Amino acid sequence: MNKWLKIAIGFCLFVVFFVVAAPKLLSTPTVKTRVAAQLSDVLGLPVQLNGSSSVSLRPYLGVSWSDVVVGSDSDAMPLLTMDRLDAKLTLSAALFGDARLSELTLVRPVLRLIRNGQGVGNWQAADGQLGRWFASQNEAKVALGRLMIVDGIALQDDATTRTSRKLTGLQGEIVWPSTSSAASANLGASWNGEPFRVTAQIDDPAAMRDGQKSDVAFTLSANPVQLSFDGEIARPGVDADARFTGDLAMETTSTTRLREWAGLPHTVFDVIGPARVSGKLDMNGARAGIADASVDINGQAGTGQLNFQWNRESAARLSGTLGFEQLELPNPVTSERPLADLFGQPQGSAHIDLDLRLSATSATVGSAPIAEVAAAILVQDGRTTIDIAQAETQVGQLTGSMRLVPADIVTD
Repeated sequence: MNKWLKIAIGFCLFVVFFVVAAPKLLSTPTVKTRVAAQLSDVLGLPVQLNGSSSVSLRPYLGVSWSDVVVGSDSDAMPLLTMDRLDAKLTLSAALFGDARLSELTLVRPVLRLIRNGQGVGNWQAADGQLGRWFASQNEAKVALGRLMIVDGIALQDDATTRTSRKLTGLQGEIVWPSTSSAASANLGASWNGEPFRVTAQIDDPAAMRDGQKSDVAFTLSANPVQLSFDGEIARPGVDADARFTGDLAMETTSTTRLREWAGLPHTVFDVIGPARVSGKLDMNGARAGIADASVDINGQAGTGQLNFQWNRESAARLSGTLGFEQLELPNPVTSERPLADLFGQPQGSAHIDLDLRLSATSATVGSAPIAEVAAAILVQDGRTTIDIAQAETQVGQLTGSMRLVPADIVTD
């Protein structure tokens, strides 16, 4: 018999054996146990494949398990549950019960991120290969792969701020072959009734972990806002916050719509319609600065510098200096909207304080023209102070201070 004919017959017999044997081999308790153990070792959390399994040969070799739970056995609300987990396996998995995974699909997952009253998150107890790698306790490369999400839900509950958030329709993919390679994500979801999409790319996660710089890019696209960042990321220490530096651009068609989508109460920015801001971002933890900032507010262009600071327990704060050629300002006395809506801030944690220095070559307040304006606006704890250091009017130079509260106006 011809040698090549023997090889062909042998290959055909192997294929027949593989097709017949693969479903039985992949559905064995051994493979199920090894897959759960591998996932648990990477994540540092118990993984339970509670439901039945099914095997598919098309479009790729894979096995599915229903009723999957990730989290502590004692958790009433585990970190992650899903209706089904689909795993793409290698050929060796079918022949030898090897559980090496190349691709996972989470079908209808529910992710619960819960922070208790002491500020500890339910995800922080994880001590797997990935967690140890991030903490620089494990220098070895961790093999990962491609993670796809279908029709997911993400829930966030923070007892320290008494806030809850919910994302629905979560879907997309995260591609990270190993901790020594680039990572990327392309995810979409719906929040507060608005669909959005996020993309992210980090070229060298290992360099970022070790305090070195890595190129990073990020985009957020939604009806209320378009945002992009292209720059670098570094984490100077194991317990330090990551630092982002690079080019930032953000545009919104309506600051009110953006604020409502973000779930924030009314702010002084509600008087602004469409707006754009761009510049050099430097963000580290709860502080962010934008140097060489270029802003456009209702078609009025300005330049300067902005700083933003926030935390979970108290108000956020926006400060900075902006200069304009032409600026149109609403008249706070004759405005049809209540002063509290224009300038007042609710007291409590969910609001933004403001400390801005403004200048303009020419401006209008209502219909009154003024020139060479230099002023400051301070909004803090529900009270607004407007200090006018300089303003040239048709009848002379204007200086003074105005304090605004929801029920009265006091001028000096």
